[in-house]
Amino acid sequence: MTNTIQEFHDVQWENGQDLVDILTNLQQSITTDPALAENQQKRALKAVETLAKEGKKPPEERDKDIAGMALDALQGISATVGHASTLAAFAEKYLPTLSKLFGLGG
Repeated sequence: MTNTIQEFHDVQWENGQDLVDILTNLQQSITTDPALAENQQKRALKAVETLAKEGKKPPEERDKDIAGMALDALQGISATVGHASTLAAFAEKYLPTLSKLFGLGG
C-alpha cells in the first residue's frame, strides 16, 4: 500500500501532496494503534488503499461512491474503538478534509 500512496508523486493533482501526507499518516496511525483488533486494522488499511487508488485517478474518473464507502468504513472503525485510539483521533481531525479532497463535501 505504501507504493500506492507514493505513486501520487507521479500524478498531477490539486492538493495531491496534502492527500499523500494524510494517507501516509493515516496508514501509520492504523499500523501503530494498539486499540485496533487485527481485523479492524486490516479493514482500515484496505480503506486507505482504496482511497489511495481512487486519489491517483483524475478527478473526473474517481468513483465517489467507492471513496465514500472507504471513508465510511474508516469512520465506523474509529467510532468503535473510542477516543483513546490514534485512528479515532486522526479520523476526527482529517476525515472531513479527505471528504473535501474527494469532492464529497465535508
